[in-house]
Amino acid sequence: MDDSAMSIDVPGGLTNLDTPLKAIIVAGSGNQHVSSKLNPIHAAFVGWVNGPTNREPAKRCKELEVQVRESRIPELTIPEEKIEYIKRSTLLFSETQQISDLTIPNISRLSELQRSALKTHILQYKTSEVSQSLLEHNSILQCAEALYLPKKDGMPNGDALMDWVNNLDPKPEQHEGVEIMQTRPPCSHPLFWDYVHRAVLRGLLPQTSLIFSKSGLERSEPAISDILKSLIDVLDTFPLAKAFTTIEEFKRRRDNWLSHLSYKLPSLSNRNPSNNLKIMLDILEGNIDIIKQSSSTWQEYFAASACYCDLSDFQTREERWTDVTEGFAVDITLPFEVICGNLCEGDIPKALTNCKGLDLGLAAILSDLLEKADVLQDPMDLGNSEGPPFGLRDYFCIEYGELLMMNEATWREACIIWQSVPGIGIEYIQNSIIHIPLESKQQIEDLLTISDSLDLFFESAYISTSWARHLERQSKFGSAITYLHRARYFSQIDRLVWKIFENTLLFGPMSIDDELKHMIGNPGNCPVEIANLIAPVATLRGFYEQTGREKRRWLAALFKAPRIPRRCVGMLMCEMLPLLDGSNLWTYRDLFDCLPVIEEFYSGNDFQEGINLVQLAIDEGRGVSWRQNIRMGMIARDIIAVVRMLITKEIGRVFLDGKPSEEE
Repeated sequence: MDDSAMSIDVPGGLTNLDTPLKAIIVAGSGNQHVSSKLNPIHAAFVGWVNGPTNREPAKRCKELEVQVRESRIPELTIPEEKIEYIKRSTLLFSETQQISDLTIPNISRLSELQRSALKTHILQYKTSEVSQSLLEHNSILQCAEALYLPKKDGMPNGDALMDWVNNLDPKPEQHEGVEIMQTRPPCSHPLFWDYVHRAVLRGLLPQTSLIFSKSGLERSEPAISDILKSLIDVLDTFPLAKAFTTIEEFKRRRDNWLSHLSYKLPSLSNRNPSNNLKIMLDILEGNIDIIKQSSSTWQEYFAASACYCDLSDFQTREERWTDVTEGFAVDITLPFEVICGNLCEGDIPKALTNCKGLDLGLAAILSDLLEKADVLQDPMDLGNSEGPPFGLRDYFCIEYGELLMMNEATWREACIIWQSVPGIGIEYIQNSIIHIPLESKQQIEDLLTISDSLDLFFESAYISTSWARHLERQSKFGSAITYLHRARYFSQIDRLVWKIFENTLLFGPMSIDDELKHMIGNPGNCPVEIANLIAPVATLRGFYEQTGREKRRWLAALFKAPRIPRRCVGMLMCEMLPLLDGSNLWTYRDLFDCLPVIEEFYSGNDFQEGINLVQLAIDEGRGVSWRQNIRMGMIARDIIAVVRMLITKEIGRVFLDGKPSEEE
């Protein structure tokens, strides 16, 4: 039978095995190729790396590995509860980037989702400092949402500002109302009118109506007893912008309501009502001076005037803000209050800059929402050429990503944030991703997913190779080979396979991990390159499992394997010792196929290295069967000489007996 003429069908249409299989090495192997040849014993491939050896890629990886260890990014401590919020908010941020053609109401909804995530963590950690910080973030987001991200295009923002103020500082408090209602009559309570004015200023008209209906005012102010029901109706029917679909519909309803209120006021003035009742009606009518006098904070005045007043006298937000600051002062010791003041003034860049000082993540999220709503004017757009070469939103995202990259728990979020920055964001990922400490398989898969999605081929190969080295140190050879294959680093697979091969010769059949065992047992399920390259190890392990004539056949196949490391030939010669016992196991062809390899070993440069390997096996080898066939005190060079002599003797015996085996 002529082995050289053998061919079989293999995946990819490769049938002629006289032409070795070749696969171009993409990264890390210096234009080397995977070559293969069919093992004549069991129709399995023996594979090796063919072509010039270029050490530069390996050197580059080594230099990068050193760089990782020497320039480790400093660790940033982030509270665990804050990390949970960061992960949730970044997920929402990522989903926002995937939505095209966003409308203002849609962006408002996205802002609400961010605030919903904040509220969840505020309730979960309500006693911690993180919770207080998130409360401030929620207030800033809601303020921006009320001013610039209306739920319905073109609608007034008075209702939304009222909601913002009531969430920020709920007044009047519920227990105050309960206490007043327990007094008989309620209107006699000293804080009754203070409660009513505060409730009206905060837009809590249904609560005011309820208190009025049970207040006993008809007895304390009999002059208005006959129209009290109408006043309650005025409170109940106050139009809220969020209840209407169009601005025209809202304005029409608001005009009707004001007409109804104006109709009641003349009749009241003739009845000499109390001053407290006049104040309430002035607030409802939109008397801006009374509203300012009745308000206790600038936020309360800002929201109430937006809800009740005609603000057409103010041409710009700046003029409106000037009016606010003439009667109130922003507490500059509270950063979140300063930021809300900037937003109300209309100075969005300043608000975002102050946001950065409070929390970079908030600055990134808020700037992203405002940019998508087309209300963010960057300093570059305003003629400031001294700013960064990209927009504020991108600047904050870059900075936020750098911050998150400093904590091992948030590097994924850093990559998500950076991905949203066109052009330069990928460069930041590219420069940082190989510095992330490798800790788990899931982390590696995430890193590779990010690298592959951004076509970062070198970074992907570097991460795979680094993780493969880690697995190799843990003797997880199968997994290491898998990751080296993902890196297309075939020369390293070749190195690892021959390392396993050599250790097996030294110490006998070694235990291997389940993945490598599966590869050896199911080569058809492996990528072709892996199946080819692990064939020497598979053949050697198969050799140890055979007996008699089959054992000789497998050993002969190993001698004939292409480009087997010559330093291993001495070890293979030692494996011949138990088989050269005159039991007629060998054929002419096998013996003469082995002889050229042995002679090349004797005359080659690897002879001394091979002798040293045999001596190491004699001194330290465990479970090596051929050691039982040598006398105490024999050295490696003697054993090799004995094997060579026994081969010559076996050839002579076969010749003299004249009984060639069946294969001859």
